[in-house]
Amino acid sequence: MVVLSACSSGDEKANAAPAGGGAVGATDDDAGGAGQAPGADAGGYDAAPPFAHPVYVPNRFVTATAAGGGDGSAAAPWTLAEAMAQAVAGDRVQVAEGVYTGPNTRRRYEPAFYPAHDGTPSAPIVFFAEHRAVYSTTGRSEIRCGGGVQEAGCPAIGCLENSHVVLDGFFVDEASSPSTADSGPVVIWGSDHCSVEYFEIKNLPLARADNHNALRIEAATDAVVRNNRLTGTKETNNPSQNFAAIMAYDAIRILIEHNDIDDTDVGMFIKGDHQYPGLGLGAFTIQKNKITRSRWAGLRFGGIKAAEPAYGASVIRQNLIAGAPVGVLFTAYDSVSPRNFTLQNNTVAGCASGIVLGSPTASNGVTSVYTQSSVKDNLVSGGTVGIEIHVNATQRSLVVANGLSSDYGFFSNVQYVGGLETWRGDGGPAYATLAAWRTASGFDTHSRTGDPAFVDAAAGDYRLASGSAARTASSTGGPVGCYVSGGDIIGIVP
Repeated sequence: MVVLSACSSGDEKANAAPAGGGAVGATDDDAGGAGQAPGADAGGYDAAPPFAHPVYVPNRFVTATAAGGGDGSAAAPWTLAEAMAQAVAGDRVQVAEGVYTGPNTRRRYEPAFYPAHDGTPSAPIVFFAEHRAVYSTTGRSEIRCGGGVQEAGCPAIGCLENSHVVLDGFFVDEASSPSTADSGPVVIWGSDHCSVEYFEIKNLPLARADNHNALRIEAATDAVVRNNRLTGTKETNNPSQNFAAIMAYDAIRILIEHNDIDDTDVGMFIKGDHQYPGLGLGAFTIQKNKITRSRWAGLRFGGIKAAEPAYGASVIRQNLIAGAPVGVLFTAYDSVSPRNFTLQNNTVAGCASGIVLGSPTASNGVTSVYTQSSVKDNLVSGGTVGIEIHVNATQRSLVVANGLSSDYGFFSNVQYVGGLETWRGDGGPAYATLAAWRTASGFDTHSRTGDPAFVDAAAGDYRLASGSAARTASSTGGPVGCYVSGGDIIGIVP
């Protein structure tokens, strides 16, 4: 396990992490890894079918009506508190429908329910709802923090200094489970090889200056966040960059895939690096997520970088972001991040700014921001500016020397293809044509403009129709955007 005294604040400077990692207790045929090149599997990410849903055969049982003192058998089930205290490596604990209320720890990192023991690589501890909340609105296993009021609660369920634990299929509604600042209803904290899958997490709009999340990942390695539905992470008054459905600090090799995130201020914010010894930020794989109706940004990245070369770069691929002021936003917090990422084959639709790379920060004229970073094969449709790279001539020379590239994009129905130096072309140079953008920026030599011929954009179907010019516009000669193979599932896998 990772044992750390974690500390973070929505007011401080934040840096973020890169990811990839294997699933815990699940078959994962398409997750890939941080070191796998996008498109390496014969021209499409989905040469194999989507991952198989894990099916667990329970050997321990929990019911909401258990009196306590049972042995965890079907005849004498545990309470959920007993299960968390007594389950050991290899246990597969089925949690029946009902409401489960745990103690209010009043700590942002300590959930009301978390396991006392660890699993092993070959025998994780699995806690799974009898009916997965992401698929069923009835018969759910709902988890709550008991007592307290908003701002004086705690996470309802999660992992705290755990190893090899699977949490599968639970429902958490913040309206019934008070949280606290700088956290969320579900956490993976100080843990390794833990996963949160098939949850539905509903946030409650709050007036909070600090971070507010549905799922918080901090001081963690090799975590998996998959096939969850997350909604409602919003500041009551004005959109806030700190209200992100998924937020990560100090994390390595994190796989976030096939989640459905809707009606938030920020879909995901891969944010902070506190420079913990032996940790850092590296190897995020963020893929095949559907993010809609964000009030600030769909995907936001702060200090992502490879903490060690062996961790590999971050890969952000095949995500659909629709309806946000900014689709994908990279913000430079210091002179060393963000860097070491590939942003490839994403579809950004109906966002005022499609892709934004913020101005690099230099220390004594030196910067490693955007080192070995690539933006390619993305499809941006609708909005004011397709891509913004906030560099002046001097900064452009620095980031190009560092290895930043942007190419093979496809831009449709945007007022300006690209903008330099300032936000959304406001007061800085913006270029209405691809030719003008290429000349001014030196980027996007092979990019195109045109009609991507979506199947039905008005209904949210951003697949490419037969004959679409976008089907042959990528760096491999295949499709740009998130639908690569024709059979891709973006968002929750049914």
